[in-house]
Amino acid sequence: MSSTLNSSMQHLLSLPPQMARLFEKLEGRRQPDWFAASDPPGTRLGSGGATVHVLVEAWRATGSNVRFTEWLRSGGKLVIHGGGESRRLPAYAAVGKPIMPVPVLRWSRGQRLDQSLLDLQVPLFDRILSQASQRTVAMVASGDILLRFGRDLGPLPDVDVVGIGMWVMPEKAKNHGVFFSPRQSPGQVAFFLQKPTSVQIRELAADYLCLVDTGMWLLSERAIEILLERSGWNAELETFTNGLPGRYELYDHFGLGLGTKPSRDDPPIRNLTCAVVPLPQAEFYHFGTSRQMIESASALQNLELDETKLGVMGSKYRSDRHPQNSLLRCLFSADEHRTLWVENSHVPARP
Repeated sequence: MSSTLNSSMQHLLSLPPQMARLFEKLEGRRQPDWFAASDPPGTRLGSGGATVHVLVEAWRATGSNVRFTEWLRSGGKLVIHGGGESRRLPAYAAVGKPIMPVPVLRWSRGQRLDQSLLDLQVPLFDRILSQASQRTVAMVASGDILLRFGRDLGPLPDVDVVGIGMWVMPEKAKNHGVFFSPRQSPGQVAFFLQKPTSVQIRELAADYLCLVDTGMWLLSERAIEILLERSGWNAELETFTNGLPGRYELYDHFGLGLGTKPSRDDPPIRNLTCAVVPLPQAEFYHFGTSRQMIESASALQNLELDETKLGVMGSKYRSDRHPQNSLLRCLFSADEHRTLWVENSHVPARP
């Protein structure tokens, strides 16, 4: 791992338009260590196009007039995708899922009352990126997940693409991307499938280990170059052919070309070296919908149930109810209101 990557890590966020404009002012996270951008209005870039868009915009804003490739090599780039319309989580559509508030966990120490999902995500993402090989120049992560894991991963493989995976049952894996590794060569990627059926996974399990994709991918300069090319980048002129990146999917397109037996043959992608690394003792929390937000916050609160460690307030707190910065005058029924999320509100007493 190069010292440059450790000392020059940049956090690049894709957020809704207004939040991207006000990110530095509202969050107090300054350039060049932090940068936020939004997809161009009226476009659908896909995860691959959105990745290269935020990279190029960050280069233009913080690159100090060096060429893009020189800026890319200057330190690790952590790209967190938190844009999109958030139709399944409308309460935070304007700010983006990474900025949603997360209640202080009653069993934890050192958290803030006004903490966001981003505050909890970044230490984990930084921890993984700091263990990447010198070949890695960027890491892509989803802004609506929180992962916890046990011991450190150790030095990561020196390849073009490293996928971070986890062990799950086929019924859960079918809703995500899945890495398939030959049983005789764990860690090697044979192919990647996006949302395979549980029947497919079981049939393949005789010959392959199956790891669900966590959305965290580490990418080399060559991998970024391919994403740029597929999005319409002119490397000589350092601009997109049509002024904006074209639509390209990281998982649905690029991912299908990875591996020794790719599910979609694409020679430049097939020639990339790749590996998958399982998170040890992994815990996965999804914040993609309103229901998932409440369920994940409740599950995190319940990681510690020993009331001798929680104190009086911790033992009285109902972990499936999450009032934040709110004044609640009414009485809620324990049976009728089992799951609640109230933020920045005054709920008066019932007449």
